Amino acid sequence: MATASDEFDFRALLGELTSFAKNRGSALRDQLRSVKPDENAIALSVLVAIENEPKNLKEIADSIAMASGGAWKPGDGLVLSRLTSLVEAGQAQAHNEGERRIYSITESGKNTLESARNVSDEVASEPEATAGAESAFGKFGQAWPSCDPAFLITASKLGPVLLDLAQTGDRAQQAKAAEVIEAARKQLHVILAAD
Repeated sequence: MATASDEFDFRALLGELTSFAKNRGSALRDQLRSVKPDENAIALSVLVAIENEPKNLKEIADSIAMASGGAWKPGDGLVLSRLTSLVEAGQAQAHNEGERRIYSITESGKNTLESARNVSDEVASEPEATAGAESAFGKFGQAWPSCDPAFLITASKLGPVLLDLAQTGDRAQQAKAAEVIEAARKQLHVILAAD
């Protein structure tokens, strides 16, 4: 018969992982707060947020926060200021739906995003920009503005499902999940190692 000390304590591991994530997340947020996005970066973030579908002010701010993994949560005032500038520049348009003001991207805004992406791709392809030098966003953990939003959104959904598995899953479900996580970890390393 196994004793308590011989058994794997999943709750203790989850507690340690949660503590690590909170501490690392807090440190990362503190580090990111020292990086103030310029007006152009904020405007591009707003355009990305409305690129695929029209949104209201709160949805845009939430979308930006989600795309940054929660590291940057712009206030409504800052987002509204950028939206106003984008509407005046003809890169976004606004209309009312009931009591809400909805914003959408224009062709000019799409062209601006495409140009920004092309510049980003050119900078990333330059050897001196990637040869071990710090990115334009600084040290480790500050490259989130250049991350694929789909990656950030998907990655942000992992924590809650792992917590659900830890809290409500039985041992068989947790064992199966461990296999999936291990396989995914190996596949992610393969992706990183690919040229």
